Amino acid sequence: MIRGSLWYGTNAGLHFFDAETLEETEPGVIEGLFYPLQDFGAGIEFNFLSTLKEDEETLWFGSYTHGLIEYSGTKPMPKKPSQPFLRGLLVYGDNVENPNKGEFKFSHDRHHVMLEIGAYNYEDPQRVFYEYRLNGSQEDWRRVYNKTEINYTHLPPGDYSFEVRTKSMQSLWGDPVRLASFTIEKPYWNTAWFYGLMLFLAIGILFTAVKVYLVYYEKKKLNRLVEERTNALKQALSEKDILIKEIHHRVKNNMAVISGLLDLQAWKMPEGEARNAIENSKLRLQTMSSIHEKLYQHDNLTDIDFKSFTEDLVQKVSQTLKGKNQGIEVNLDIESGKLDVHTAIPCGLIVNEALCNCFEHAFTDRKEGKIDVVFKNVKSNYHLKIADNGIGIPKELMNGKAASLGITLMRSLASQIKAEVHFDNVNGTTLSFVIPKKPEGINKPT
Repeated sequence: MIRGSLWYGTNAGLHFFDAETLEETEPGVIEGLFYPLQDFGAGIEFNFLSTLKEDEETLWFGSYTHGLIEYSGTKPMPKKPSQPFLRGLLVYGDNVENPNKGEFKFSHDRHHVMLEIGAYNYEDPQRVFYEYRLNGSQEDWRRVYNKTEINYTHLPPGDYSFEVRTKSMQSLWGDPVRLASFTIEKPYWNTAWFYGLMLFLAIGILFTAVKVYLVYYEKKKLNRLVEERTNALKQALSEKDILIKEIHHRVKNNMAVISGLLDLQAWKMPEGEARNAIENSKLRLQTMSSIHEKLYQHDNLTDIDFKSFTEDLVQKVSQTLKGKNQGIEVNLDIESGKLDVHTAIPCGLIVNEALCNCFEHAFTDRKEGKIDVVFKNVKSNYHLKIADNGIGIPKELMNGKAASLGITLMRSLASQIKAEVHFDNVNGTTLSFVIPKKPEGINKPT
């Protein structure tokens, strides 16, 4: 020990240690300097067992060839440390060109980095100590000896700077030198713009969900209101249907009363035109009464199946007017067709008047005859025809020169429903009516 320094001689040279720092070093690690034989003793081989301290400033070493060697002096100056440099930078095994220039950015999936380091030491390049650290990943220095490849794997996204310092046997640790700087980028799902996009989408989804919920709530509320209104309308319609049926029923009953009164009046009257007029009026009332009866007996209060109505009407008129000794045949060729009440009543009265005229006038002084009643549903029109093989209608009545209540009434009824009328007086009488399905301008009662 000399001047607070520890000198130790070996066969290879002198080792110098600063005694003041020995207690500060880690166990097993001694920070010191080494001076080979070329620096002290000019190649003299020291005998590390032959050393003698004379005083605080003089140290004696024994050698095989030069005897005793005296050393007197102050604490030796260390050499400058070797300058570190970056040999190469590899990312996932791929070399990065010009690794010492600028900062580099790597994608998030290229997080395996290898750095190759070196130091400028021309005397003894193999005996260099390195300490390194990667700022951003590790803060403590790590020491390696005779190792120049530093590997980092699974580096998280962030900014990194790689620093190295060196030490040789003849130098202390040098200042840290930054050899490389690089950035591992965040994945797109971990970036601010992606968070912003997700927030925007979340707000959009929330807004859409609220809007859908409000629409659903409003729709549900509207459906409930519609259902309540529908139920109210159904109830009102049901009450209206009952009322209308009651009205049709009362009209039918009132007509039946009038028909009964006419029947009583006719029963007291002698045979003649007056009695026949009353009988015809009674048949007209029965026709209208039958229509009202059909209406209140069915669910549909506006349309009448003209087929079933005409069949009933022909049967009633035949039973009433056909004589006991007459063999008059009534043939029906009637197709189904829905007529509204404003068309059905005039059509029924036309059929009633035509049948009455046939039974009363077509077969005078004849016991046999034929009447055809035809109703066809043709496209936009209904075709109604009543034909007989009787004696025919006088030309005066056909030309309108003579008055006939039946013909006048049929023309008037046809005019109400905008029907075309054709009279034919060949081989009997044929009455044809072309009735539009949707007539315009019909005066409907309010």
